Formats: sequence, C-alpha cells, structure tokens
Amino acid sequence: MIAWLLACSGSGTLTVADDRPAPHTGETGTTPVPTTFEGLAEASGLRVSAGSFTFTDSADCCRPGVSCLWNNPSTPYGVYAVPPLPDEPPVPAVDGWSSLFRMRGDEAVVYLGRTPPRAAYFSFRTYAQYRPEPLPQTGELVPLPVLGSLGPSLNQIVVGERAGADAVWDAPMAVVTTADAALERQIVDWLVQTGWDADHVQVDRIPPGEARLGVGEDADLLSMVVRVALFEDADAGAAWMADPGATVLRLTPLVERPVAEPHPRQPIPPGGSGTGEEAWASAEAALGEAILGGFPGFLVFEQTSNPLREETYDCLPTLTCFGESTDRYNARIPSFFLWDDGSFVLSWGVNHGRVGKATYSSVAINTVVNQIGLDAVDSTGMPGSARAFVDDPLVDDLYVVAVARDCAAVGATLASLGHDGAAVPCMEVPTTCPGVGFAEPMMLNWRAYLEEATNAAPIPEELVLDRVVKIVPRPGGSP
Repeated sequence: MIAWLLACSGSGTLTVADDRPAPHTGETGTTPVPTTFEGLAEASGLRVSAGSFTFTDSADCCRPGVSCLWNNPSTPYGVYAVPPLPDEPPVPAVDGWSSLFRMRGDEAVVYLGRTPPRAAYFSFRTYAQYRPEPLPQTGELVPLPVLGSLGPSLNQIVVGERAGADAVWDAPMAVVTTADAALERQIVDWLVQTGWDADHVQVDRIPPGEARLGVGEDADLLSMVVRVALFEDADAGAAWMADPGATVLRLTPLVERPVAEPHPRQPIPPGGSGTGEEAWASAEAALGEAILGGFPGFLVFEQTSNPLREETYDCLPTLTCFGESTDRYNARIPSFFLWDDGSFVLSWGVNHGRVGKATYSSVAINTVVNQIGLDAVDSTGMPGSARAFVDDPLVDDLYVVAVARDCAAVGATLASLGHDGAAVPCMEVPTTCPGVGFAEPMMLNWRAYLEEATNAAPIPEELVLDRVVKIVPRPGGSP
C-alpha cells in the first residue's frame, strides 16, 4: 500500500514580479470595468483561488512507502500548489516531491510570473501523475503511478517561437492550463485586456479524452512539472528558485458546466533530425576497447543501456509512461548491485549534449527503493574524463563516469593501472537513505533533453548508445 504522506507545497502565495504588465483601466457607462485579471474572471462568474509556485524538496522521500518518482538530480523541479475546492475530497499525498491537484474540465489553472534565468533547458507540462483504481479484493481506491505528460512540452523553443528570442529567459510569462479551447480564448483575452503582451501568454492544453478529469476521489491526480537544467549563472538560478516571483490561480465556475470545445490531442513534434553520431562511433569504440582491456586481473561485465520506449498519450492507459516527456530521451540499467567487495561501475559514451544532439545530457544514479535521484554528472562536467583511457582527436566529445561505494578507492585503483583516476567523475553511493544498502539494487539512468533541430527528444537510432561495465576484484585477493 502506498503511504499517504504530506507532499511538498508552497509556503504561502507568491506575488507577481514588479515588472508585470500594467493593467488596463476604463469604464463603460456608469458600470466600472474590472481592471485586473482576477476582477474580470470573477465578474464572469468564476471563483479565483490563489496558489503558489515552488521548487521541490526530496527530504520526505526516505520515509517508508514514499516515492521520488525517479527524479533527475540534474534538474530541479518546480510544481504548482493548487488550492482545493471547498467541497473537494482531500487530495492524497502519495510521493515525496510533486504537488498534486484534481481539475474539472471547465476549470483553468493560470501561472503569472517569469521564465527562468538563462539555462540549458526549461519546460512546463501538466502530467497525470496518479490514477486511482479499485483494489480487486475490497474496491478501495488506490492511486497508481501514471507519470505521463498530457501533451508536448512548453519549452524554450516554443516560448521563443511565440515571444521572440529576447523573451525566452528572465522575461514575463503567463501559462494558461485548460481542457476547453473556448475557456482558453477567454482567459487569454482577459490577460491581454489587463496588460499582458499576447506573445508572452503560453498555453498548456489538456485533452479531456486523455485524462480522468473531475474532483471526485476517482479523478486523476495531476501535477504541473517544471524542469530547469544548468543555469548559466548559478547564483541567479538559485535566487529565482528561492523566489520565482510568480503566483498560480485556480479559476472555477461557480456552477459546473460542460466543456464547450474539448482540446484534441496536440501534435507531438517528430524526432529524428537525419543527423546522427556516426562521426564519433570509432572514437567511442576505441574508448570501449581501452576500458574493457584496461583492468587485467579484474572481472569485467559489460552491458549496453536500454532505451525506454514511451509514447506520449499512448502510455497513459497502460500506466507505463515513467515520467515520459516529448523532450526527453531516457535509457536505463534498471537494476544492479554494488556490494562491499570493492566493485564499481564505469559508464562511457558520446557526450550527447556537447556534440549537439541535445541541449544537455546526463548520467544519473537512482535508488530502486523510493526511486530517489542520488547524483548525476551532466554534459558540462564530462569533457576531459575520457582522457583517462584514450588519446583521440575527439576525446573531449566522449565521457567516462564512475559509480562506487568509495570514490577514493576507485581513483587509486585507476591510478595503479596507469589510468588518470582524477580525470574521471565519480558518484559515491552511501548505504543509508538517501543511499542504497548493500543488499538493495540501484538504477543507472541516461537522459538527453531536446534536440534543437527537431524540438523533440533525440531518437536512439541517431545516438551512439551509452555503455557500462561493472569492475569486480577477483575473489581471493588483489589482482
């Protein structure tokens, strides 16, 4: 049974940034015209409830039965805290980081704030995170993980196409989430009336046929997932996450009404630019040979990463989305062990972010129990690491990353075999949560986000797939 625990939420309503567009004012006859977005919404018969936008904390994920949903340690996650309706059943909190909410088909959720400071990547997207299903024995509703996006990502490419290159980073942005095209148009109009530039208003559409909307106990538990990765100025990024200068509004008709114009499925950008990583294949093969032959006296077990095949929309009914995104390529080694025997893992491959197949890429370690993202090495930290094993004109476009219980010992082992251990980034896995016990499995995740040529995830057919070896000392002594 999944534990019911308090999820992260905001600590109060956040105010809109000081340079939010000024509202329109005016009167018609003797009846005052509302001068704020909230006023226009309320005058039309909508209840306006204020929520907040915050960044998550995985501190609760070590508690029994709680999940961090295989979070990516390279990517801080922002979430909406959406206030419940007065008569809505309590929203169960079933994981350690996402803020969950239900939503009727005639409602809207609106973000009023700014885009992040310049970074490698950002996106907004509403997800169906959990779907309550009855237990066969008792009929009790239990929320099962869906982890599926409800359409294409609202990323920096989409924002730039609409708002222009100068409005992609640290710029005003409103995001309108609806299931009804007629309601979307009305909300966009109100925003423009009250001073928002139409090009700064973005939309996040939920096709009602893909989600179980409503506020009953059997409705889907939704979450807005905001991903941001690799701020150009780390201090500016930290300041924005601490105080994004944004608010979230829930707009609800006082009398429930049918959806007038249901959003259809939004088109998914096709992946595949026609350009692959063939130019790096021979260099990667040489790196692999050097690693596989570089540990005489050790046991060496090789494995190739396994790309996940998650199709937006199609994975929703089967609950097999695994945090799918139209921007994200993901591959895994779903389960391996590091015992107390001096063994360690080396991952290597092409740096997909550096060679232009992604805005950034990473290799990360996750727990299987509680699904916690422990650590990651991203594409900016990879150059130079492959020099520990090969000298090639393309060597800095490759990478090597270690996973170990004792990174100092790994560095010493590499040095004893003539490899530059100091050049290899190492992720050290503790044995207590948020680590992994010796008898527990862990998971290796490779991710590559957003090929700019396609506005979609890179496809595995155009990548040189990442590889991994487990290096194990031979029983009975040192090699």
